[in-house]
Amino acid sequence: MSKSDSEGPIERVIDQVKAAKLEAFLLVCGIIFLLVGVVFIFYQNNDASDNSIQILSEGNEDETGELLVVDISGAVKEPQVTRLPANSRISDAILKAGGLAQDADLEFVSKNLNLAAKVTDGAKIYIPAKGEVQAITDTSSTTVSGKVNVNTANSSQLEALAGIGPVTASKIINNRPYSSVEELISKKVLGASTFEKLKDQLTAF
Repeated sequence: MSKSDSEGPIERVIDQVKAAKLEAFLLVCGIIFLLVGVVFIFYQNNDASDNSIQILSEGNEDETGELLVVDISGAVKEPQVTRLPANSRISDAILKAGGLAQDADLEFVSKNLNLAAKVTDGAKIYIPAKGEVQAITDTSSTTVSGKVNVNTANSSQLEALAGIGPVTASKIINNRPYSSVEELISKKVLGASTFEKLKDQLTAF
């Protein structure tokens, strides 16, 4: 006679309950271990993601970490004084300001602004609206008190200055805008001696 045959109904029920409890206990333990594993993997992935974001952010910064402060206004969607990484271009400043507004003078921008030129700290970038430049020209504001505005003067007006030829005039136009005439030096458009001779004849606004 086997053991199971010798046991009564009550004993068999007790054994079944014990077996069920053991199975339930093992199942609970398995679930706990599974949850612990999932949580561990989750935090590991989070740590890895945080590191990746930090590395990506550091990679997007300029090597020196330097920031430039730029005033971008006129016919842009969001005129503002903003900060840009060093070595940013004029196009970056325009994008930071939301891009060109619908009334921006695209012809002026294409002819007179070098969007690939580097931005300097403290620079003022002004995008004229359609018709605005013509109005300025009509009131003879290209010259103010006999001074030539390096931001709006055309090639012929620049070449009328002593020591300025077609090549230098083109460099002046391609490096616009200027927040001050001193940027002709910092942007290496004019040499120091030429600038000293012409600085009293120049203005920037």
